[in-house]
Amino acid sequence: MWKYISISFIFGLILGIMIAWLRQYIFKQNLSIKNYTHNNINKLNEYETKLINHFTHIAALLNDINNHHCKFHQYMSNSIHDLLKNKNLEYNVIPYNDSLSKKNNNDLKSNKMQPRDYSENITDK
Repeated sequence: MWKYISISFIFGLILGIMIAWLRQYIFKQNLSIKNYTHNNINKLNEYETKLINHFTHIAALLNDINNHHCKFHQYMSNSIHDLLKNKNLEYNVIPYNDSLSKKNNNDLKSNKMQPRDYSENITDK
């Protein structure tokens, strides 16, 4: 009878040691995975804040460009208005010549060539 008790005791001791070692091994793996994911989450959060800061900076720069463009447009329109205030609006800065435009239209009509087909040299791959 004492043989069975001692064999059961030794078997239980070996089984308990194996279970304790396995639990500790799994715990260490879970801890390392948890630390790895925690570090990656921190890195991603830092990257996210950098990205958000970058795009807010870009948005502010684009807003400044828009404001400066509007001011420049207003300045140019005011300047042109001031320069052309005393001039008659019938006279343009570059006078439009009807005879030249009619001549160009006649040349285009007389030239009956078809436009060049640029797709001739393209081959299907």
